[in-house]
Amino acid sequence: MLYPLLYRVIAIFFGLVFFVSCSDKKEVDDFKKVKANFSCDALNKDQIIARYIQSEGGKDNRQLNLWRFGSKVMQEYLPPAISIYWAIDEKAGIWRTQYFDKHQRAIEYDAERLDQKQSLKRWQRYSQLLSDDDVAAMDKEGSYGQACKHVDYYTEVEGDKKYKLWWLSELKLPLRYEVKAEGNVDSTIWSLVQLDKDFNKIQQGLDKRENYHATDFADIGDNESDPFLLNMMNLGFIEHGASGFYNAEGHSMGDGHHH
Repeated sequence: MLYPLLYRVIAIFFGLVFFVSCSDKKEVDDFKKVKANFSCDALNKDQIIARYIQSEGGKDNRQLNLWRFGSKVMQEYLPPAISIYWAIDEKAGIWRTQYFDKHQRAIEYDAERLDQKQSLKRWQRYSQLLSDDDVAAMDKEGSYGQACKHVDYYTEVEGDKKYKLWWLSELKLPLRYEVKAEGNVDSTIWSLVQLDKDFNKIQQGLDKRENYHATDFADIGDNESDPFLLNMMNLGFIEHGASGFYNAEGHSMGDGHHH
């Protein structure tokens, strides 16, 4: 009588092991469901517009367009129709201009002069949204895809937040980036929805902003009577802020972590 009972116990044990292993495999494989819906044909990673949609609770809240044009980068936020532009020069440093597209106005800032390592990391955060060090600090869980659609999947838990990153390693761009705080039902998600590789569109988008009425940041104090500048200062838009991913309230999703 002992042997049939023993066989049943062994069968149940291995059945549970099989169930758990299958569940684990399903969980591991689920990350591969995130697909890169664009073509690699004639794609130049240094001349693109990467369009992201931010969603929370199933609702689309905001759009971020990342413009790359060689040694020039721009992050365009919709809303509030504000673009931040950077250009890098080995000797002068990193130049920054903030564009207010609805008003066709611009604020120009002095160049940042950093050491080589700091400058590279800062530039990567502008042009990739996350630096190579940010990505390397996470735990790699797996990969899939080929060529420009090759994806490395990373996770990390820090404090009360869990991060998930689908990283296009060849393009140096997030395909998807999730942040979920403990106790929250919904995650804040940024998803790549389009890669635009139209050279003329990229050039025109940068050229039109160069015609905006520009004010040097150092001269703002002498222009307090300017209604536009006064309004932007009161709203907190004219300041040295972080770049990259934000949630619906405008707070950086990398606070205390990547940014």
